[in-house]
Amino acid sequence: MSRSILLLIGMLFVGGGYTQELTQKELQFVDDLIRKFMDCNDIVGMPLTLVRGGKTILAKGYGLAQDYDDDERDVPVTNKTIFPVASVSKHFTGTILSHLIEKTNLTWDSPVSDIMWSLGEEFHFYDPWRTKEVSLRDIIAHKTGIPGHESILAADVFSREEIIPRLRFLRP
Repeated sequence: MSRSILLLIGMLFVGGGYTQELTQKELQFVDDLIRKFMDCNDIVGMPLTLVRGGKTILAKGYGLAQDYDDDERDVPVTNKTIFPVASVSKHFTGTILSHLIEKTNLTWDSPVSDIMWSLGEEFHFYDPWRTKEVSLRDIIAHKTGIPGHESILAADVFSREEIIPRLRFLRP
């Protein structure tokens, strides 16, 4: 199956500026491939977005977001279905930081407080040492000494703008 996925990627993404819509034959190929992939990996449902030349050429859902014993309550996946991504967000963050470091004068050792203050944000950790010394590298490697406080995020009480000033209350 992995060869088929590589073939699909190669077929759809070769030719950087190519933005033509999928042909019916290509669409059928994608649909068949995704269904086989889902069957082989016991995936109940998944969204798929294909981008070619910076333009979205396919955005659709396959299968079910919620598979109940009672089929009348099943919820089909659409291209708007939101799935929890769990720890995958760490990879997104690392990738975004890598691009930011590549395109700016920041380094992995840049203090987070300097970055935040340069953006006009008041920023403090629980103690002055962490405020001054914690770097992007420390954040991405979970080396701040501050334990997880997932309940703050899970409660969904505070906005992003409200969470950052509250970091100073998280004890190491």
